Amino acid sequence: MWRRLLFVVAAAAIVFVVFRLVEPVGGPAPTGTPPVASPGSASSGSPRNRPSATRSPAAGPRVAPVTFDSVSFIDARDGWAAGGAGRSAPELLVSRTSDGGRTWSAGVAVAPRPPDPSQVAVRFASLTQGWVSALGLFSTTDGGATWHSAGQAGWVGPVVVTGATAWALQYPCGPGEQCTPRLLTSPLGSVTWVPAARQPALPAGPATLVSAGGSVAFIAGSSTGGAVLLKTTDGGATWAVPPNPCPASLTGATLATLDGTRVWVACTGRSQDEAQDKALYVSADGGDSWKLAASTGGNGPPAVGSLGSAGAVLGLTLSGPSSGFLVLAGYGVVRSTDGGVSWNA
Repeated sequence: MWRRLLFVVAAAAIVFVVFRLVEPVGGPAPTGTPPVASPGSASSGSPRNRPSATRSPAAGPRVAPVTFDSVSFIDARDGWAAGGAGRSAPELLVSRTSDGGRTWSAGVAVAPRPPDPSQVAVRFASLTQGWVSALGLFSTTDGGATWHSAGQAGWVGPVVVTGATAWALQYPCGPGEQCTPRLLTSPLGSVTWVPAARQPALPAGPATLVSAGGSVAFIAGSSTGGAVLLKTTDGGATWAVPPNPCPASLTGATLATLDGTRVWVACTGRSQDEAQDKALYVSADGGDSWKLAASTGGNGPPAVGSLGSAGAVLGLTLSGPSSGFLVLAGYGVVRSTDGGVSWNA
């Protein structure tokens, strides 16, 4: 389960969407819809053995349904999706849309596809700069036409941008193992990744980077010793330990923020029989103080609000100062519009 918690998709956690890819440029497009420019042609072979970007001859239209494991949009029209030509396809493909998802280009092969789709994350910061993290880390500076391997072994978490730098957490261990993540950085516009000069003090276990814009970012995670919270306000030059609201019985933490000031944290216990103790805390001062908004009770604080115990937390995201979404394994998405107190499907 800790692997699932590490690789949740920030925008909507892990949502699997099946699309049928359209023909490349020159083929017919739906009436009133401009043709979608293909981001490039598929590359062959394993990118783990190809440190530089490669191209292969242009592929024809893909007619098989493509399962998207992760989706990233930079505006209402421009987006990218990573997935495969079927749920068990071995290649990880990246497809592009420029009409809000109505049509998609033929996919570019980037890497071997992990057996667990939750370990795939695609992120874009602009029309040209993007990343795919899975079994390794891959960058593009031409909108997805070509991809460059960062040469990093192990599993890599979703990329976030803080200031003029892209960050990612790398786990050098193999599948199913626990190890201490290290922070990788890359200047925007570059395809080179290196370990950060100042590493946050993280225990072995899953963790998630959350950017709050500017030079502010958080790391939230889980360990056998309890939930983990870290914060930087200077672009990673220093990392502080803010007050941690999670009780000792709830050893996991999933964090979300829009501006670095209003912060929500879902503290979670071990999932048992499709149920999980949860407590949702809200901060209005960047994590300096916390207020309990909802709790399922059990091994956590006394039950308040309407947060149910069904489903383990896979992701948390905010859509406004008082509204947010929780993604629950096996139970879908629940939403709060009153600051995290009440939750509804």
